[in-house]
Amino acid sequence: MTVQFFGAIMKDELRQCNLFDGLDEAHISRLTALAERQMLETGEHLFQLGSTADRVFVVLEGTVELCLPLSIHGEVKEIAMESAGPGRALGWSAFVKPYRFRLSARAAGPAVVASFERKAVVRLIEEDPRFGCVFLSRVAEIIGQRLLTVQALWAREFQRAVTNASRPRPADASAGG
Repeated sequence: MTVQFFGAIMKDELRQCNLFDGLDEAHISRLTALAERQMLETGEHLFQLGSTADRVFVVLEGTVELCLPLSIHGEVKEIAMESAGPGRALGWSAFVKPYRFRLSARAAGPAVVASFERKAVVRLIEEDPRFGCVFLSRVAEIIGQRLLTVQALWAREFQRAVTNASRPRPADASAGG
């Protein structure tokens, strides 16, 4: 992963991010000064399930997949649950205890993200309550969206299980007859 600083270029990209919607120009400028631009290669992990969440990220270019490891036929595979393109924020776990990522994130192809250290963003929140209110409201919205996604996946899987359980089973061939 390559890290570079491109403050002036990044400012316009950050304005498009759902996490920063509603922030004024001064807030965007302060966030831009904190941003680190990271380049990811195909398949490279941005973070892994259970690792310390000390940063939040914004996809600037490409696609990053949010993945959950699942055991399939005895083999653990990372299954993409959601794809995030430009303007999408990842890593809300950096602002919610226990500060551990709840999914893994990997680049679906070459990707570029902006990275923000949690401690630096928390300092902005403490210094400017208006910024904190808007920013944490956006974090809550992102968490709510994720909850809806997981709820829809769960409901679909539950429906499948109920449908399969209610199907008539073929007669057991060993039951004499």
